[in-house]
Amino acid sequence: MFSFKIYTSYFAMLKWLDKDLYYPLSIANISPDWFPYGGLPYLMPNMKYFLMHKHKQMSFEEFSKKFKIQLLNTEKDYIVKMLNNAMSNHPNKSLVMMCYEADYEDCHRSIVSKYMKYTFNLDITELKVHTNKGKNDKQLNIEFE
Repeated sequence: MFSFKIYTSYFAMLKWLDKDLYYPLSIANISPDWFPYGGLPYLMPNMKYFLMHKHKQMSFEEFSKKFKIQLLNTEKDYIVKMLNNAMSNHPNKSLVMMCYEADYEDCHRSIVSKYMKYTFNLDITELKVHTNKGKNDKQLNIEFE
């Protein structure tokens, strides 16, 4: 179904991603002006519900329910085609689906990951930066959790 691995992360991580290994794409409704990559519209939440959650008019739990329904009502074939088309010019790279929220558990990335597991039996990993401090140095590493 997919010839590439799929990860999630947030836009602030972009500067640490090795562009020879990863190809980032947005799953945010509105990407930052400085983000030069495309997006995955079928994995973006309904703007109305997103804004209601962002402005504290809807709990994350309620937002999650509505977004899950949105994903489940989307044709699986559309998602497969969208992801494969997006990655067709990026052989040997892994896809990183990105948005703004640093907290994975309070973000629609976690819902997308669970949907991909449920629908396609894919395990999607969140990429995070960890600081490893030595005696006299500081090194940033991307690790998989």
